[in-house]
Amino acid sequence: MVAKAVFWILLLLLACQQLSAILFIVRLLNFRAPLIGNDQARPCTVILCLRGVDPFLRECLIGVMNQDYPDYHVQIVIDHPSDPSHAVVKDVLESTDSSAKATIQFLDEAAHGRSLKCSALLQAVNTLEDHAHFIALLDADTVPHRTWLRELATALQPDSIGVATGNRWYTPTSLSVGTRVRYLWNAAAVVLMYLFQVPWGGSLAVRSELLRKSDILQCWDKSLAEDGMLARIANRNQWGVAFVPSLMMTNREDCSYRDFFRWLQRQLSLVRLYHQAWPVVLTHGALTTVAPAAALALIATSAAARNMVSLGWSLSGLIIYQIGLFTLLFLLEFAVHRINRYRGDRADWIKWHQLWKLLWLVPVTQFTYAIALLRSIRLRTVRWRGIDYEISGPWNIRMTNYQPIGDRSETGRDQRSL
Repeated sequence: MVAKAVFWILLLLLACQQLSAILFIVRLLNFRAPLIGNDQARPCTVILCLRGVDPFLRECLIGVMNQDYPDYHVQIVIDHPSDPSHAVVKDVLESTDSSAKATIQFLDEAAHGRSLKCSALLQAVNTLEDHAHFIALLDADTVPHRTWLRELATALQPDSIGVATGNRWYTPTSLSVGTRVRYLWNAAAVVLMYLFQVPWGGSLAVRSELLRKSDILQCWDKSLAEDGMLARIANRNQWGVAFVPSLMMTNREDCSYRDFFRWLQRQLSLVRLYHQAWPVVLTHGALTTVAPAAALALIATSAAARNMVSLGWSLSGLIIYQIGLFTLLFLLEFAVHRINRYRGDRADWIKWHQLWKLLWLVPVTQFTYAIALLRSIRLRTVRWRGIDYEISGPWNIRMTNYQPIGDRSETGRDQRSL
């Protein structure tokens, strides 16, 4: 019986996802680790690349300038002197009482064969001080807490580790459809990123020795993204990638459904281009879409034919599958909630009883994920912060319409992280 087969496929799929999620949740629950002392804290450089003003840019800058770390330098690379982020940076640096040194650079060259972020990173790394033990990268939508840098440095302490990374967790201030779908998708995505060592450039550290002894800089010279290839390069050079569970970074930005879908396509395209886990991601997306869709189709046809046995198998399978996934969401939210509460972040963005209001959006999220996956396979142009990039291959990128934001009359989300 087809309905019975679909039932067991759904349960098997749920069991695989539960096992993966539980491994990640256990890692999150054990987030407290002894941090290195000042005597072990090696010099480092924090690199922040800016184009446009993100909603939490000021908080990001204040956080990075007030790290509990004895010896670090902040290198800020701004897209253009007319960029509106320049005024925010100047204001924060002038008003912040910090012992950290900060340097502002403007992008020298908007090279057409790579992304603006990769150009900014290369420029910053080329001026890196020789004694810097590692570089730490963060995005303008990341608000680092006091021990953020020390936690990255602690993860890099073993000689076998070349890359340390955290991840994002959305705790938005509104509950629009786009914001909620992004939250649900990300909750599943962070599990896959943990399992397959997909680093996140929003909270990332790379050992300077790895930069010097590998081809990372050559890859950045012709790449659209800076993080997707790092695990492969580190492993190839006998270094590991460490996930830092305490660095599940809170992101409170809101977004529309349209903005999220465009952002999701770009994120999936970057995995396709630069990470070896792409076949697994594609398979996961196909299975988590086809199996529930098959159950829905069987429910409709069985109800029409008044086949109660088939209807019972397909309906019960779908209900168990969806509730099982949603139970994992509760556990993930609980684990991240503990991390946020421990470091003093506001963690009550949604009440526990309100999580059930997201249940109807689970199939919407699955469908959105499937469509974005299909489109990312054939995507040849992406827009990132108001810039269009033509993609002919992972190392064949062409920027087509660079213009500083300050020279534009329009403003909007296109020029920010989405």
